[in-house]
Amino acid sequence: MVNLETWKIWNEAVLGAVIDGRMQTVTSLTEVLFDICKMEEAHQGAKAVQESAATVAAKVEM
Repeated sequence: MVNLETWKIWNEAVLGAVIDGRMQTVTSLTEVLFDICKMEEAHQGAKAVQESAATVAAKVEM
């Protein structure tokens, strides 16, 4: 039979590992979402530059 002190130590260790694992998952997810946002921001910036260049080219042709 497991005594109460052993149970407490084991419980704290397991809960600590679970919490640590979840924190790592959240950190990884946050990093992925941040990277996606950076890529989308860069894409939108490039698209805006292309649209501006097309507008300038159209005005020059007039």
